[in-house]
Amino acid sequence: MSWFDKIRIGLWLASIYMYKNFFGINPNFYINQGINIKDRLLLIFRSLKRSNRLHIMGTEMPAFQFLPTYFALSVNNFAFINISSYFLLSRGMGIPYPSKTLLFPDQQSGFLFEKGSEAISYPLIDIDFDRNCTEIYQPIIFGLNSLFNYRPDLFDKPYIRNIFHLNSLGIGIGKIFFYHNGYLKVYASKKVDLWIPQSQMNFVGWEFLKAIKIQTLEFQNHFIKKEIESNDSRIKERIERQKTLSLTINNITIRRLRSTNKKIN
Repeated sequence: MSWFDKIRIGLWLASIYMYKNFFGINPNFYINQGINIKDRLLLIFRSLKRSNRLHIMGTEMPAFQFLPTYFALSVNNFAFINISSYFLLSRGMGIPYPSKTLLFPDQQSGFLFEKGSEAISYPLIDIDFDRNCTEIYQPIIFGLNSLFNYRPDLFDKPYIRNIFHLNSLGIGIGKIFFYHNGYLKVYASKKVDLWIPQSQMNFVGWEFLKAIKIQTLEFQNHFIKKEIESNDSRIKERIERQKTLSLTINNITIRRLRSTNKKIN
């Protein structure tokens, strides 16, 4: 899972350079500072037929520069969709979750929390996707050690301490889970073959890649639409412009993919 963090952040920094920093983003961290700090989800798909290929999808879109939360990687007949975001899994896993996200002028985020249910509720994320895949989840809470101290009423609970361990930076690193036969189970590290999908997508070749790219863009659209609040009117206007442009280009791309039989570039 950490490897996908590294690749996604590296691709984001590379895209900012390649596309001349279209949104005027000011990255304030290195790749290794963005690893193991947010919830993450990995969806693994398998096509009907093996093909020798390596393909990256979603990172070429303005939406990825605006919100580098997701990308897809296709290797031979497998495809991996990686999603990572603060508190992505919290509500579904019964962990305290943000009822509101705030963005400050220094580009830092803040959250107002609601009490968690202390029970897992599937599906863990509120978006539909093709279930013919392996679903792997890992909750991570940045600053969990501080939250134990400042909000013990919400976070200092046996339920949460059973899921997370604190690393040397005070980050709560959660257990890795996978969805199997209707239940969310802890991923046994010795059973390395659990990641292989038990079912296959009914696509081969470029049709398989097209389906993965459409799913990736739909994930991007879903997360871009989520509300981010700020008391600074300039930040609000900038976010709305970036959202509108990102959604428009994604929707045009999705329509073209669905209406064409051409190969994905």
